[in-house]
Amino acid sequence: MPSNRPSPLIPLGDLARQSRHTGSAYRLCGPDAVQPFALRGRVQTHPMTAGATLHLVDVVDEHAQNVHIQLKPGLRIAWVLRGRADVRYGSQRVLMQPGRGGPTAHAVALAEGESFTRYATPGGRESTVSLCLTPDWLAQAACSSADAVSRLSQQHLQRAHWQTPSALHAVLQGLLGDTGLAPELHALYLQGCFQMLAAHALQGLAGPDAGRGAAAPLRRRPMEQVRELLDSGQADRWSLEAIARHHHMSAATLQRHFQQAFGMGVFAYQRRRRLQQARAALARGEVDVAGAAALAGYRHAANFSTAFRRQFGISPLQARG
Repeated sequence: MPSNRPSPLIPLGDLARQSRHTGSAYRLCGPDAVQPFALRGRVQTHPMTAGATLHLVDVVDEHAQNVHIQLKPGLRIAWVLRGRADVRYGSQRVLMQPGRGGPTAHAVALAEGESFTRYATPGGRESTVSLCLTPDWLAQAACSSADAVSRLSQQHLQRAHWQTPSALHAVLQGLLGDTGLAPELHALYLQGCFQMLAAHALQGLAGPDAGRGAAAPLRRRPMEQVRELLDSGQADRWSLEAIARHHHMSAATLQRHFQQAFGMGVFAYQRRRRLQQARAALARGEVDVAGAAALAGYRHAANFSTAFRRQFGISPLQARG
């Protein structure tokens, strides 16, 4: 049976340590000296590449209390799944809560550092997933929507909101749940979710003219990691499913994104790479044709010779040094 016990209080030191990824001058203000700041549940800030962050909040406030921080520049996108988030960016106060069709994406551009305040009521609930996409991160993304997003990011306190597709609802809910994954796999999971939400955010911020290709550069970085794994030889005997699991995605997603990134599927890349290794070994005189076939992963020299000729336009014998 589920426990009715309240969630534990979050140590204030944990909140302060996490705040360094978000900004500076972090302050927690309780209602008075008798009732200090008290928050139950979970707050996690996960650093990503180029200073970007994934911020997860699932809390209940004990009192009427405030959080103050000086935020660093960047595009901030938030999805409130339950309860509400009553916040102020500089002079603009914003109340965010779930829409009728599910979580709505709320974005605000901070072209420079800006003060931020979170307001809470006694017993108030907030479950929110948010991203901070820093200027460095946006520069590295270099996607087809970059011009539109860059213009928005330079308009200080400019806001935008849009409906989140139903396919992302489970991703958002999953981030606030218990995955049961080992720490190293959980890290991959968080990175994958961040990339997916960031791609959606760039598409939403750029508007309908951005086109379906806007997220492709965001997918290229994880595909570069897949290629590095393949080039290492570590995955030579792995199945497609094993490679996909290693990078925390489905086999179908891996195939589709790898094809888009490099113009060929995973095993077409593996086959070409191992044929190239076999050709180099033949040229150095290190192996005969049978040995080269084994090096390339072929059990039969005849099949190897056919694939070799198709790839390089010469026979294995002609390639020998």
